[in-house]
Amino acid sequence: MASAAVPGFYPPVALAAKNDQGLKQPYLPSRRWVDGSLSDDLPAKRLSRIYGVNHFIVSQINPHIFPFVTDTKRKRDPLTTVKLAGGRIAREWINASASLLAGPLAWNSSINRVANVALSIINQDYFGDINILPDKRMFNPLKLLAHKSIEEIIELIELGEKGTWPKIEMIRVQTQISRALDGILRDFDHQEPRLRSSVSRRAS
Repeated sequence: MASAAVPGFYPPVALAAKNDQGLKQPYLPSRRWVDGSLSDDLPAKRLSRIYGVNHFIVSQINPHIFPFVTDTKRKRDPLTTVKLAGGRIAREWINASASLLAGPLAWNSSINRVANVALSIINQDYFGDINILPDKRMFNPLKLLAHKSIEEIIELIELGEKGTWPKIEMIRVQTQISRALDGILRDFDHQEPRLRSSVSRRAS
């Protein structure tokens, strides 16, 4: 519910947690939570800092950004380079304009809030190391928050699968080292009790 709590459309919600007895209780009762995609859609820095993540597989389907993104960040052809440079320049001009208008905007809290959200959307990085983007198609923005029929849900799942299949081999190759290290750690965990037992017998 919190992930779907789009500001302005659905109210923020409280989160729940389990205590040491396994019983449900409020998580930070004084706080309410909303969809984080507007402020930090891909929290790469936080995930890297907290969990040591250094490789990201991103499925990007957020409606406010999906129509404008393409999986071209990793390409290095001249046209793509010019497009990326133009995007960076436009972003810097928008940020500079926002800084100049910060004083006048502060007089109107509603406009200032909208401007901050817009800047947050513009300044985010929506790409990872591997990006899964379903085929683009026209959609009715008025139906974004409407309930989907079973047929529509199945169609969306199939679009996601078709967007994922071409990236399967890339995912396998780029995660091979990580999976090998996981296997080594599992083997070590299994061998550790036996090593301890062997050392204990020798000591005795």
